[in-house]
Amino acid sequence: MFVTLLTITTSCFKDYFETDKISTHIQWEPNFAIAAVNTSLTIRDVLRDYDTTHLFVEDQTGFLYLMYNKRIFSLPAKDIVTIPDINLSSQFTSSEYAALGFPVPNATVPVTHNMTAVLALVHSEIFDSLRVKHCELGVHFNTSFQHNGVLTITLPNAKANGQAYSHNIPVAAGQNVNEVLFNLAGYTIDMTQTGTNQFPVLVTYTLTSSGNPVVPADVADLSLSFTNIQYDYIFGDMGNYIINLNPDTVHIDIFDKAFDGYVYFMDPKFRLIMTNSFGVPMAIGLSDFLIYSTATNAYSPYSFPAQYNPFLISASQYPSPYAVSTLQLDTTNFPLIRDIVQNSPKYVFFSAVGATVPPLPGQKQFISDSSRFSVDLEVELPMWGRASLFAMQDTVDFDFMETIKDSGDFTLDNIEYIIFKLNVTNGLPTDAAVQVYFTDTLTDVFGHYIVYDSLFYSPTAAQIVHSGVLGSNGRVISPTLHATEIKFDNPRLQKLRPSKKILIKGTLKTTGNGNQNVRFYSDYDLKVKMGLRVQASVNSQQFD
Repeated sequence: MFVTLLTITTSCFKDYFETDKISTHIQWEPNFAIAAVNTSLTIRDVLRDYDTTHLFVEDQTGFLYLMYNKRIFSLPAKDIVTIPDINLSSQFTSSEYAALGFPVPNATVPVTHNMTAVLALVHSEIFDSLRVKHCELGVHFNTSFQHNGVLTITLPNAKANGQAYSHNIPVAAGQNVNEVLFNLAGYTIDMTQTGTNQFPVLVTYTLTSSGNPVVPADVADLSLSFTNIQYDYIFGDMGNYIINLNPDTVHIDIFDKAFDGYVYFMDPKFRLIMTNSFGVPMAIGLSDFLIYSTATNAYSPYSFPAQYNPFLISASQYPSPYAVSTLQLDTTNFPLIRDIVQNSPKYVFFSAVGATVPPLPGQKQFISDSSRFSVDLEVELPMWGRASLFAMQDTVDFDFMETIKDSGDFTLDNIEYIIFKLNVTNGLPTDAAVQVYFTDTLTDVFGHYIVYDSLFYSPTAAQIVHSGVLGSNGRVISPTLHATEIKFDNPRLQKLRPSKKILIKGTLKTTGNGNQNVRFYSDYDLKVKMGLRVQASVNSQQFD
């Protein structure tokens, strides 16, 4: 929530207060300059630079929300419903043709075998129909009959544009046939006319007499295979599928930089947004709900509200592309959420098990090849609340000697002192104590940058930004003015010689010493005037 003010502070040091851009035309009060830099930054201006991931949104009044969204689970249709390959075989024998009086010179005799293709499904599914997106029909046929013939494959319940699938394959006498057909795409297979999850396959082998005899050993062996079956849609009862949302840790990176103090949001919300483009309702049982806090450096267990466990997920209604079901944890059903957010929940860990729900009588379920079940975690933090000693920090490059070299025709040894004067008109509902440390690029044994000096010697002096005046609804109604002067004499400047970086640390409090709830709006602004004077022993000048 109160990331914003520190963002303004660090942005000013990093982007807006470069010493080579400050005007030399400064009007001085006795011995001091009045700032010639006059910058007005609204929160909207700062967020435009800071919010590279679109975390901040505002409503029609300009009230701000911090939003975070991350997909934590996704299950495509192919991981739930797959169609197994189907293999069929049959044999045409000489006795079948002899029983029909074959061979008779120039006679044509068909023999038909009725076969059944059965889907070997394992989740109690009962399919009414399947619209084929892709299916490879493999035909392997070996004959020893010394007569030419035609092999006809017919799927009477597989239709496209009202016509059943049928394909003729010419077979020469004694020929072996290995042919793969790819033309089942676009056909819809009706599985309500025969048994469960099956459809008929008719195979006719028609022989035309060549005058040669038919001997008892003559046979024709047939193998059919339906492989790589992909569907556009399946209708029926999708059965009992178990969906395992594998235990997972979700990183909420908006809390990464927080390391001290607390922020108290009045109306935080966590949402599990479940998008279901299956035409199948589901039920999810949630468990192992743990949250890692950067304040306690530990995981704490919580329980989902009982009324949401299990949580029912609506089905998509054909031909609607998807249905959305949202489980929201807020201050009404989950009062602990304020304390959870106050402790900066960096990681959320949970697991869940789901299952498809059987259809009601007369209800049709469906699944498409593009169906997907997904779960998104959304965190909504309306910027209404309070904060105290909420600390953040940033590090920027700052080569002190290079800065001096660029500031004028003198050396550090000739400078008596440098004075900064800041005039801040604060329209924000937040006080800030900002400390600036001059450091090396080297670190100590603990991994901390080696500090040579700080801008302010005491916490009192560091209070350079004060809250604006608030109205009864927590909105700023008028700004406040605060001026700060910082003087560095030469011995203190000498300590900064090896400085290569600036570490900026801000501790923030909302109005009333962090006890009053405030609201943030995008039109809040911070007006800053700044002057800089370098007093040199050789030739006293004013530089900016």
